[in-house]
Amino acid sequence: MGDFNYRFLHWPPNLHYDGLSNVAKLFCDCLDDNFLVQHITTPTRGDAILDLIITDEPNMISDIEDIGKLNSDHNAILWSTHISTEILKNSRQVYDYSKANIAVIRSELQVIDWSHLFSNLPVEDCWRVFKGKLQDLEAKYGPKKNVSSSNRKPIWMTYKAMKAVKRRHKIYRKYKDPEHPACKKADRKASMATKQSKRHFESKLAQKIRTEKKSFFAYVRSKTKAKVKVGPVKDTQGHDTSDSSHMVEILNDQFSSVFIHEDFSNFPVPTNIFQGNAHDKLTSIEIKLEDVHKRLSALQEDKSAGADDMSPTLLKYISNEIVQPLTVIFILSLQEGIVPLDWRTANVTPIHKKGTKNLAENYRPVSLTSHLSKVLEALLRDEKVRHLDKHDLIRDSQHGFRRGHSRTTN
Repeated sequence: MGDFNYRFLHWPPNLHYDGLSNVAKLFCDCLDDNFLVQHITTPTRGDAILDLIITDEPNMISDIEDIGKLNSDHNAILWSTHISTEILKNSRQVYDYSKANIAVIRSELQVIDWSHLFSNLPVEDCWRVFKGKLQDLEAKYGPKKNVSSSNRKPIWMTYKAMKAVKRRHKIYRKYKDPEHPACKKADRKASMATKQSKRHFESKLAQKIRTEKKSFFAYVRSKTKAKVKVGPVKDTQGHDTSDSSHMVEILNDQFSSVFIHEDFSNFPVPTNIFQGNAHDKLTSIEIKLEDVHKRLSALQEDKSAGADDMSPTLLKYISNEIVQPLTVIFILSLQEGIVPLDWRTANVTPIHKKGTKNLAENYRPVSLTSHLSKVLEALLRDEKVRHLDKHDLIRDSQHGFRRGHSRTTN
């Protein structure tokens, strides 16, 4: 940070660096080559941006404020720096599906008479019965493991590397001299072991990136120095609050206020588009067992469960046994026009977009919903798109929301 004395009239500079000296152009190239971020976007002396803040992480700086001139002809800049983190030593229990007795869960599901259990029940009650049976079996045959937010050693550290590091510390405590031959030897072995361990871990992570995206991004996040947190957030009176329950209400009000309320009373009527007869119109959608099974088998195991606590890992493992009751629930949901409450509930995480972090409007919501609700949504979408494609009801100029189409094809 400081006065770099390059006369930037705006930031970021334009693509061709127009109006900049050769040295300033090299400076900009240096920032790009090293993935560095410059945060000041307003003039700090006259019409030029001379004073810069540069970091290697975009989330390290926030709340930048120009507080005017103090004892200089440059404007003073005030900002918040996020570099220290609080280590929360809390742990939680999760199911360890690698050690679960899936075979027994399957055998018990196979003898359940779903037709009898669902007899004359509305879809909400059918869903509760289905969910209860799965959760009972999960609790009975699925052992749990503790997941801690604080690890004693890096996740890439092997037992052999850790042993070499401990020996290095032991040798140093004995001789108290880093130049002693024994210390040098122990240090050399420990450094080599840790490098090999890290290289091997990252290589395996790269090979499995398609199937274990979650592990990859968790490792990337572990390398960052700035941990992004929500808030404090301003309330309606303009006061900052860091109380979790108050921030939840403020963010919920903000997200609710930007919902689009559709006008369901005035639908457009298509004219001269549909060339088929009345029997070709899509008036109902058939939910087939094979389609449901195909979607269940394609669930991604590294995804988190939604608000219904239905793990995609378990659902995929027992897809053959649950496809029949799920198909019944999907059909009932369409017939009754009712979506179970669990499928309408989401775990919402606020993600900071831009600007100051104490304004609720500077956050966007990311929702984690039920995987089974998304299975039903996918089935409905597939059938509607199939109908539109069959009768050429989508123009070739439409590229959005179509498989194989994008901004590039457009």
